[in-house]
Amino acid sequence: MSENALTEPTLFSAAWRYRWLVAITTLVALGLGIAFVMLRPPKTIYTARASLVVQATAGGLDLGTSGNPQRFVANQVEILRSAAVSELASQILEQQDPPIVLTPEDVTASLQVESSSNSDLIDVVFSAADDPVVAVRTANAVVEAYRQLVASEKTAVTAAALERIDAQLVTLDERAQTLASQIADRLAKDTALIDLRSEYEDAIVEVVLLEREAQTADITRLEEIRARLGDLRNLIATYRSVRSIGRDDPELDALQGEQDQILTRRDALLERRDSISIDVELSPDVVAFSSPAQVAMPSPDSGPGRALAVAIMLGLFGGVGLAYLFASRVRVFHDRMEPQVILGAPLLADIPDFTQEGLKTLLPVRDEPRSASAEAFRFAAASLELKMTRQNAKSLAIISPTLGAGKSTVLANAALAAARQGNRVLLIDADFGNQVLTALLAGDEGTQGPGLTEVVGEGLPLDRAIRRIQVGPDLLLSLLSRGRQPVAAADLLRSREARGLFDTAKEEFDLVLVDAPPLLQVAYASTLASLVDTVLVLVAHGGSATQLEEARSRLNLIGVPILGYVYNGSPLRREMTISEGSTADVLGDMSMPKDDGEKRKSGFVKRWQR
Repeated sequence: MSENALTEPTLFSAAWRYRWLVAITTLVALGLGIAFVMLRPPKTIYTARASLVVQATAGGLDLGTSGNPQRFVANQVEILRSAAVSELASQILEQQDPPIVLTPEDVTASLQVESSSNSDLIDVVFSAADDPVVAVRTANAVVEAYRQLVASEKTAVTAAALERIDAQLVTLDERAQTLASQIADRLAKDTALIDLRSEYEDAIVEVVLLEREAQTADITRLEEIRARLGDLRNLIATYRSVRSIGRDDPELDALQGEQDQILTRRDALLERRDSISIDVELSPDVVAFSSPAQVAMPSPDSGPGRALAVAIMLGLFGGVGLAYLFASRVRVFHDRMEPQVILGAPLLADIPDFTQEGLKTLLPVRDEPRSASAEAFRFAAASLELKMTRQNAKSLAIISPTLGAGKSTVLANAALAAARQGNRVLLIDADFGNQVLTALLAGDEGTQGPGLTEVVGEGLPLDRAIRRIQVGPDLLLSLLSRGRQPVAAADLLRSREARGLFDTAKEEFDLVLVDAPPLLQVAYASTLASLVDTVLVLVAHGGSATQLEEARSRLNLIGVPILGYVYNGSPLRREMTISEGSTADVLGDMSMPKDDGEKRKSGFVKRWQR
């Protein structure tokens, strides 16, 4: 079987089991979709497309645009989709004439950015309802916002790099001045170098000033500065050469060496600064080419078709989801063999659904002896007798987890079948709250006579409380009803007299069958189960597996053995109906007239064929 009560359902099985729920949910969603289509005015969606080709910039300064070309294009796509671009595009639209008011969220919601893996082309697509101008201007505003954002980032990175270089130059200049002062102190006593030293110090200061001026000078002035810097550097070199002749001062040499390193480092930083400025000025824009949006193309609203299709799909998925939720929470039996896994006891009989056989009675063993249901009850009676004999059990209580399983009907028919087989059968109606068993076999007046309460509570002899029901020639079925006295059922059944009653009944009868109240709903059902030798569990087709598990746990706690179970109300199978030939010998004179039987069989077969 594809699914049972002990496993999680599949989506398909849940949808099939609750197909009515899936159908209703789908129809409701379809109705809402139709209402939405009828109430919503038709719209035309305008789509504008702007294209741009991006390129990674190169040069001495890494602006974050170099590297893998595919990765670069993907990064630019993400930048175009970013909230920063949408926010700036929104500001650009507000500043235009006439202004367009779109929030950054509006821009993001209707924006699509597309790219190809084998090219540097990026398409910026914007869609607007009923307004082509908004579509065109917003697509172009997004491209412009991207340009400004990238340019701003480029400027910020360049400024940060130059600022770091300038800070290092200031530090080096301060250290160079300190070293020059220390070296001057060392050479103060050398009169031969005083004049040259003065020129040297002036040259150092002039070099610094000229180099700073060169950063902003025009071409003519720049040539003059470079010529003057050459003369000054020659003077500095001459001073250093003269200063080193005939002198041996390690500390002075160290100071002069550090000074030379600082000047060399300073020249390198200045060269790097010039290189950055030139690279940034000459580097191309990230956007190598752009084609602004000119016209927005209309695309008719998908309208009713798409809306209804979405409604149907949502309804279908919602219905299947609800069906799966219900099927997961409510595990029920679909097959007669499933309860065996929970109970650990065998199936003793399979009782078909009366309505599928067209029966008008609840006692087919008595009123419709040739029916498939009557034959099923005869099989149940035979199975009970055989199983109880093997276990040396004479008293049995039939129980069900909850009301409505049909235990009283099953017990009445099984008792009739057992009595017709010649057994001395005593039926005890211990379901104090319902008395369905007594009403079935003895009518409403049967509930008015003495019964269990008088035998246990007042000491009335058992044979005086029993009602005897004729089931055949010289065949009787004994029935002990509840009785008339108001009692507390739990206290009555826990008494010594109650146990004595069951002991006496087992001595006088071949089978003592007790109709017990629902095990999970009536507390004294557990007390009653402890008075019998064994119990028979009735499981209804479509019954709850969870409730049966709880009933099994309660029976384990009581310690009463389970004889087996009867599966009640199962779908009628064809093999159940082919029984007339075998029942003719069994029923003998009690069988119904041939003509009536043929009419019934013919009528049922027609119903089965339909």
